[in-house]
Amino acid sequence: TDDFVLYRYQQPLHGGPWGIQTGTVPGENRIFFTHIGVTEVYENHLVLVRTAEQRILGQLVFATDQDAKAFTDLIMSFRANRARTN
Repeated sequence: TDDFVLYRYQQPLHGGPWGIQTGTVPGENRIFFTHIGVTEVYENHLVLVRTAEQRILGQLVFATDQDAKAFTDLIMSFRANRARTN
């Protein structure tokens, strides 16, 4: 939408005495563009999306560094566009 990005993910379930993964459950997260303060891209293609107060809004892992940087550029441009229209 014009206000947020929605992504879905699989959350692992761990059980048993050794914490072995026993399955997954679906999850969903919305990152509102007006809440974004900064993004961070790490060498392992992890992107952290944070508020200005450093609260983590989202953690996303990409296949390549190029994909991670493209996502960061895209989401920050949406943030800037949303800030201009408010």
